Amino acid sequence: MLAKGLTYRADMNVIQSSALTDSYSPRSISNTSDLASAGSAGKANSYGTNLLHESILTYQTKLNDVHSLKFTGVFATQKQLSNANSISASIFPNDATTNEALQLATNRTVSSSRSETRLDSYMGRINYGYKDKYFVDVITRIDGASQFGINNKYGFFPAVSAAWRLIEEPFMKEQTLLSDLKLRGSYGITGNANAIGAYNSLALVGSGTANDYQFNHIYTTGIAPTGIPNPDLKWEKSTQIDIGLDVSLLNNRLNLVLDWYNKRTDDLLFVKALPLSSGYGTITGNFASLENQGFEFAANANILNTKLKWNVNANITFNRNKLLSLAGDIQEFAVNNFGIIRVGQPLGIFKTYVFDGNYQTGENILPGSDSRIGGTKVRDVNGDGKISVDDQVITGNANPDFIFGFSTDFKYKNVDLNVFFSGVQGNKVYNLIRYTFENPLGGRNLYKELVNRWSSTNPNNEYVVPLQGGRLPISDRFMEDGSFIRCKNITLGYTLPPIKGISNARIYVSTNNLFTITKYSGFDPEVNSYGNNNTLIGVDNLVYPVAKSYLVGLQVSF
Repeated sequence: MLAKGLTYRADMNVIQSSALTDSYSPRSISNTSDLASAGSAGKANSYGTNLLHESILTYQTKLNDVHSLKFTGVFATQKQLSNANSISASIFPNDATTNEALQLATNRTVSSSRSETRLDSYMGRINYGYKDKYFVDVITRIDGASQFGINNKYGFFPAVSAAWRLIEEPFMKEQTLLSDLKLRGSYGITGNANAIGAYNSLALVGSGTANDYQFNHIYTTGIAPTGIPNPDLKWEKSTQIDIGLDVSLLNNRLNLVLDWYNKRTDDLLFVKALPLSSGYGTITGNFASLENQGFEFAANANILNTKLKWNVNANITFNRNKLLSLAGDIQEFAVNNFGIIRVGQPLGIFKTYVFDGNYQTGENILPGSDSRIGGTKVRDVNGDGKISVDDQVITGNANPDFIFGFSTDFKYKNVDLNVFFSGVQGNKVYNLIRYTFENPLGGRNLYKELVNRWSSTNPNNEYVVPLQGGRLPISDRFMEDGSFIRCKNITLGYTLPPIKGISNARIYVSTNNLFTITKYSGFDPEVNSYGNNNTLIGVDNLVYPVAKSYLVGLQVSF
């Protein structure tokens, strides 16, 4: 018996976005000399276009009701265009024309920009199944991105996966405990192009006030090199192995998913700082290798299925990452005053001095400590009798030991309740808020605890004497445990009895971020002042905490 089919689908999407902004700030007159210094105004417009085309060809067949084959071929191309123009002006003769006559301003600034990127993809996939017990998928794809250097526009990314449904084997037919059992594994290479801008591989020039100059006593706009060309800039590649097990027990009342993975990223895209003597600030290249490996576990349990329905979901993830290498045989470099990248260590580690209390009356102040009696004392780790950068050690890791989540659903007649918790355990947060507000430089607010600062009659080992222009050393005093459990959401609902003309109506009340259990002293332990920068994580520099909210709603279906 032979069944087969051939299908083809082509899609074209064009997404356009635009924005136009006008602004005017009127003058603020403090005396008559300000009459000719009125207001500032600006106009800006930006627009972008995203063009996407996909052609998909699929052929599938089934042989003798035991073999299933599916072949898929894909070609896709995507182009992103953006354009922006703006003009700002200040010091108008009056407020009458607001921003409708920018040429009247004494100072005017004009800027414009344009960028274009393109991604072409070619993909082939074969899916094979035998008796709904054995499954194999093979994928090959080639991607080309305009962002990369002329020598490495394209990358090759193969993948293969297989699964074995053991529950379908004859030796499993007699048992009643397991309702499903599947073993699966996969190996593949993926690429990343999103970490860099449109033209990071090219020699760039740009303008700016630092490049302007006087020529024949005329102020002239200058153009200078701003980017180093890198024709060998190439795809960041991640090779990942995953082995998993899916288990269902007691007629699908309990479902378990277990996964072990190992992911190695080579040719890591990174913006590397350069010495100013080079004439450039940074260069974009493939500068590192990184490994992530870990274990994930998820469970779903249908505990009660009577008039009272009770369902529980839980998951936990253990991940360990390690920097394998840096370009140029570099073993370590600093990303700021307290964070480093070091080969053999995870990203997100802190390197600081070790806090050792305050200098007390009669103690010898170690050379290099830049302290005083009543000031901060840090440990002479290497024992050379002085304080230097050699006494800085790894004092914390911003990566958690594990991440977890838990949710539960209850339903009784027309009433439903959902509760969701999440959290992390074992990570460190560097509390720059404390560093700032325990730093008595003068002319700033401080924590109220500093009323207990050191004095000859109060020789404590926490809060220092006023520094009179000095600064606190970067030490592990401001390192804190960032572990937390947060109630992310609680929702209570009631489904109304049938109403004519309405198929379903439900009212509910909900709260988000109701409470957080943590030892962290800052506003929010779930914090990162540096956004998505994975070399600087777990830093709290006065980030606004997540908001607590309450909602009341009505859902109606007709």
